[in-house]
Amino acid sequence: MRLRLTVRILVLMLAIMFLVSACANDTPPATTDDDTDTPAVTTGDGDDTEEPTGEVESPAELDVVTLQVLSLASNYSGLQEGWWADIVREELGIQFDILPAGEQGEQVLQVHMASGELPDILVFREAISALDSARAGLLIAFDDYLDHIPNVVANMGVAMQYSADVISHDGRTYVLPSSVGITPTIGDFGWGPMIRWDLYEQLGHPEIETLFDYIPLLAAMMELEPTNEHGQPTFGLSLWSDWDSVYMNLAGAFGSMQGISEGLPGMPLCEVDYNTNVVRSMLAPDSAYMQGLRFFFEANQAGIIDPDSITQRFDNSFEKTSAGRVFYQHWPWASSGFDSPERLNAEVPQGFMAIPFNQGYAPVTYEFNPVGRAWTLGLSSSGDHIERALSWVNWIADVDNSFLIANGPQGLLWDVDDTGTPFTTEHGYELRLDPEAHLPGGGRLRDGFEVINFWPLGLGNISETFGVGADHRTWPGHQPEMTRLGERYYEHTGFTDNVSRITATGSTTPQPLATMFLPPPPDDIIMIATRIGDVVQPTSWLMIFAEDEAEFERLLSEMRETADALGMAELLEYAQQAWADALQVAAQYEVG
Repeated sequence: MRLRLTVRILVLMLAIMFLVSACANDTPPATTDDDTDTPAVTTGDGDDTEEPTGEVESPAELDVVTLQVLSLASNYSGLQEGWWADIVREELGIQFDILPAGEQGEQVLQVHMASGELPDILVFREAISALDSARAGLLIAFDDYLDHIPNVVANMGVAMQYSADVISHDGRTYVLPSSVGITPTIGDFGWGPMIRWDLYEQLGHPEIETLFDYIPLLAAMMELEPTNEHGQPTFGLSLWSDWDSVYMNLAGAFGSMQGISEGLPGMPLCEVDYNTNVVRSMLAPDSAYMQGLRFFFEANQAGIIDPDSITQRFDNSFEKTSAGRVFYQHWPWASSGFDSPERLNAEVPQGFMAIPFNQGYAPVTYEFNPVGRAWTLGLSSSGDHIERALSWVNWIADVDNSFLIANGPQGLLWDVDDTGTPFTTEHGYELRLDPEAHLPGGGRLRDGFEVINFWPLGLGNISETFGVGADHRTWPGHQPEMTRLGERYYEHTGFTDNVSRITATGSTTPQPLATMFLPPPPDDIIMIATRIGDVVQPTSWLMIFAEDEAEFERLLSEMRETADALGMAELLEYAQQAWADALQVAAQYEVG
């Protein structure tokens, strides 16, 4: 009892210290709750832990229990409320108390692990954290509860085996991967580049041959619109550093637009070309990372980068983009704050659309993966309500319940016709045009998954009940939610979105299954990567804001020399062997 109270007090103190970062503004890809200052804290003594009984109570018989959640993939905190919380409470007798995580999530997790107890539900971003928790005996083995999770066994069996093989110390399943199965690529690839289409249109739709052609385009946009409607200065690019690790995150992000890996945890400071399987150092002259640094340097020389970039957070850049002060973002969700229904459907519409470059654009896609994605879910072995937590895991692993998670309650945004086939209602089309709109009962549609930020199944998995997947855009008769801006895009390109455009006229790069079979690096490799990263990350920013070409080249030379002295060759050798091994193991899991 004293131990549990102590750790919860420590975590509460951490939550207060990290509140600004944990309760960030309400921005994708994860949600927040600005009305909640601190998490609700429960003080169960641990003596009433549920033992497996094999009996299932009906919802009407269930007392509502509170399950604490630590999701390292979410910025939300506090008791979950709204339409989704109501459904989980009614169906399963569960309410979620979500602990603050944010960018300090790993530190919060370490405090829990040091105490010997974890919250009821964990969402891990990296395999090493899950593996360490399992080794310490802090997670249940799902193998011991198979009779409680028939949907998991039926729909995630291969992923369970993968987890037992790769994220386990003893061959049992301690965590479940996310997005198992089919994830349709529709509308966008998850990558941009996202550009203000209205300004691009005013400039005559100039051709973008290479990545570097965005620089004069964005400069022209700044001349066309030097301030936003409130008189604030605009920028072509607004960067942030709070996502950095051993390298500058945004410089590495260009790889995913060109079929190249971005920050694989099992290959620190190295990247792999998915089309050729060539592994190279991120510091190599022909790497995507070096291309990114060069691009940002030249952009800064052109005067189009926000001068706050080196000190600000993602939230700050998102706010500026939403206010019409930024004209480029890497990802659709990073520009979504500007794309309000009012702007997209104005008489002269404004908004962002993907404008790809012609040479080398081959975005990574993630359509089918039988073993799931890197984010994983585990349950605490010290939880007071393990069976109830298992009932939730089993419930979200039901393909039919994916329809509810993704589309809200049946009869509101969607329904089924006389043949049992799903369709989007008229109200559903209207509501999807405004992602911030609230459903009856409170909360946005995306709160069904973004609050905890864990999808167990891909939305393309076919339901035996409905005959289609849960993604409404794949349903027969679906009409794309066309805005006035979308109509202008269609008039110029002949396509409704970037996916249909690139699929028809360009190429895409399926992410190899091998990415899921890169084991956590050993301690000596992590130590080398950390030491090199302590040089690479800050020097990368100095290079971007270098005074001139000579200073850029001097900093680059010094960075490479230091990295070589600290063991870059060892990292590359390790990464090349790890990728070769991963390709071989992944072949055993290929389906079809």
